[in-house]
Amino acid sequence: MDGGTEAGWEPHRIALLGGGPRAAVTVAVVALHLLGAVETGPRGTLCASGPEPEGLEPFEGTVLDCLHEPLTVRELVRHPDVRLALALTRIPLAEDGLLGRPWLRPNRRSRRRVEFWRGTRCRRSGTG
Repeated sequence: MDGGTEAGWEPHRIALLGGGPRAAVTVAVVALHLLGAVETGPRGTLCASGPEPEGLEPFEGTVLDCLHEPLTVRELVRHPDVRLALALTRIPLAEDGLLGRPWLRPNRRSRRRVEFWRGTRCRRSGTG
């Protein structure tokens, strides 16, 4: 494994491999919330708040654009724009051989890589 290519991986890509589309969207929403761009609304909805932060990744930008109307994470995962962004996120993963065919789901290689990243994070933080 080449360490240079892994350093540029966005968290939502890792979440997509490790937990699927809902995990990828959740990671993007949490990142946007930490930037102050998303607030929680009534009945578990999320909504964009304030100006768009600078330097957003394309996936996060798409998620934020969809949150100009209150949506739950479940509705957000089903939104056509988010589904397209997820499909575009899968392309480089498939090119790297991390998604199996025909449904482009994580394969053994991607599961091993996610486990490696989890182990690295635990060793660096001193837990595990």
